[in-house]
Amino acid sequence: MKLNDYALLETGTLSKKTDYVHPERLPEVVHLDSPATHVMTDFTSRPPVTTKPNTPIKTALEEMRAAHVKSLFVIDEEDKVIGHVSTLDCHGIKPGQVAGLHGITPAEVTVSMVMMPVDAMRTLHRKYMDSAKVGHIARLFHELGLNYIIVICTCEQRNDPMICGLFSISRLRRQLGEDIGANLSSSSVADIHRRIPD
Repeated sequence: MKLNDYALLETGTLSKKTDYVHPERLPEVVHLDSPATHVMTDFTSRPPVTTKPNTPIKTALEEMRAAHVKSLFVIDEEDKVIGHVSTLDCHGIKPGQVAGLHGITPAEVTVSMVMMPVDAMRTLHRKYMDSAKVGHIARLFHELGLNYIIVICTCEQRNDPMICGLFSISRLRRQLGEDIGANLSSSSVADIHRRIPD
């Protein structure tokens, strides 16, 4: 085919002031009865940031800072998710313990040595997002002692689950304005149980 074989598509112009499409702006402050999607990172509109298992943790931290995220999914050579690593995994005593265990320096510690294997993480199906509230997610974080919950969905072409979102306890704390975790006050726990049914 030659260039002239392609039809010339019609073009147009814009006015001096034109709106643009942008992702839905979610509220920065939420309440227990707000929709759970208001505290979920949705990978259908914002793809997850990934790294490789042999990435040094210092590099992984730099990647997180550059992308303005606090965690990365770890992918293998087939682009499959094999783990999840956070700033908490790359800071503190964990890298030092891993270095001592492997007889290496902390600078030699890689993501694969500190990551959470993906099959060890708890998941929540996206089908619950139509009715789930922030309180449901807060209760999961509190009672299961988690820092992250993976949101999965089922592909129409196959039955294998796919990762499509993520809940982070740090984001939930920031937007809710209250500490969710082992130290959550008894009155807050009672409020969650009262307002969010089983």
